[in-house]
Amino acid sequence: MKILLLVRSLGIGGTERQTVELAKGLHARGHSVTVATFYPGGEFTEGLSLSGVPLRSLDKKGRYDIVPFTLRLLRMIREVRPEVLYTMMPAENLVGLAAKLCFPSLRLVWGVRSSSLDFAHYDRFTRLVYRVEALLL
Repeated sequence: MKILLLVRSLGIGGTERQTVELAKGLHARGHSVTVATFYPGGEFTEGLSLSGVPLRSLDKKGRYDIVPFTLRLLRMIREVRPEVLYTMMPAENLVGLAAKLCFPSLRLVWGVRSSSLDFAHYDRFTRLVYRVEALLL
């Protein structure tokens, strides 16, 4: 099976560690796995590279780099041709949903993490993303 895992970055964090371990495990079981990140670099990059799992960055320029970033993702999906897109967090889940609308045969799997947050610690945009994800879920 061809699987594309989409995560914000490979910096230190639980979701990032889970993404790398999942990618390595699926790869070891014979699946064709690619990991795509919004942003390049991160502490888990080397461990993933050593496992033989391809890593591609979408080189997102910042929060408001939406249209060019989305076009790069769609181009990547056309190139990789995954059967499954597995997204990991609210922003990634919403981006994955947009990709699913463009590629109807693509199976989309959402990873829902951090579902019990104190939104007082987040800005309006982040709170909006979490609420939209919850509504669409």
